[in-house]
Amino acid sequence: MSNEVKFRLRGNLARRGQDHAWATIRKLGANGGLFTVDDVHGLSNDPRRSSVAEFMWRLEKAGFIVRAGTVAGAEPGRRRRQFRLAKPQKATPNVDRDGGNRPRLSARQSMWNVMRGPAGRRGFTVDDLVLCGSTDEAPVTRAGAQSYVNLLARAGYLLRLGSRRSASFRLKPSMNTGPMMPRVLASKDVYDQNLDRVFDRAGASS
Repeated sequence: MSNEVKFRLRGNLARRGQDHAWATIRKLGANGGLFTVDDVHGLSNDPRRSSVAEFMWRLEKAGFIVRAGTVAGAEPGRRRRQFRLAKPQKATPNVDRDGGNRPRLSARQSMWNVMRGPAGRRGFTVDDLVLCGSTDEAPVTRAGAQSYVNLLARAGYLLRLGSRRSASFRLKPSMNTGPMMPRVLASKDVYDQNLDRVFDRAGASS
């Protein structure tokens, strides 16, 4: 069953980490499907099964997945625990070791909120993102803001206004895809969590 699941995420480096594990769980668990740690790990390129196992342990403690019996394992006499998806939310849960929810606003999420807000729709500069996007928990650095803006512009999210030296930017209405920030992959492509789509540095999507 597991190898029939098709993902739209591209590139080897996208196929690991909690975001990929949660996307896998959502796909395997759709329509009441059952899955194991090995099913989820097998659809990643993470060399450590323990990373997936710990994430799923936290998800179980937080009630996002629940146990649903066992299934025969590859080794004779060994059975693997199966799970069912109980809370199929789109955003990757951020849970601690005790199963508690850890809502947090990252610097990039704060910048994305500014871009989507009224001030951002009128046009913003890198310095605006530093000023308006910084919080005590997650301050926005100028280098971080410049890097995120450059990557979103290359991926086709932003319009550049003015000269390079005094540039301001505006989020394209067609790229205001939803509340969850675009994530930057190790390949420097951009993964849109709202669309479940990857945009490369030339703005092409897959």
